[in-house]
Amino acid sequence: MLVGHSYGGAVISTAAEGNANVKALVYLAAFVPETGESAQALVEKFPGSTVGESLKPVPLPDGQVDLYIDPKVFHPHFAADVSAEEAALYSITQRPATGAALGEPATGPQAWHAIPSYNLISGADKIIPPVTQEFMAQRSGAKTQVVEGASHMVFVSRPGATVALIETAAQEQTLQR
Repeated sequence: MLVGHSYGGAVISTAAEGNANVKALVYLAAFVPETGESAQALVEKFPGSTVGESLKPVPLPDGQVDLYIDPKVFHPHFAADVSAEEAALYSITQRPATGAALGEPATGPQAWHAIPSYNLISGADKIIPPVTQEFMAQRSGAKTQVVEGASHMVFVSRPGATVALIETAAQEQTLQR
């Protein structure tokens, strides 16, 4: 089983393709792209994302750009249901996304076409709006669970719901083997 959050969803969608050992894909407030779609295109597909206004670009020597969630808006935009103190810590220890990665279209077949998927939708997500997450989950045929009031950091703010979905995926796919 592979589990991905945010851009990690795009990673597992590609990484699992053709791997017979992967029995389930679990998406946690994550991108589930189709071949040719980028995370950026998915964010822009429906209204409600604050990702554009939240990103703080940091130029790199090679001409690329790292993108951080601006610490000033990290709590309200990225982690609204996490304590302010905890959000402040996450904001200064976050790992960046590269500008290229967010704009790069998914290539090759996407594993969710052949591998059962599960999708935890964060119901108050301001980065990947719930309507976008629902669109991706529906077209992938995922078993879904919506966590009302959850921010993009659903795995931190609602660990019980997160673990329960992962366990459900593991149990259901173990029974089907």
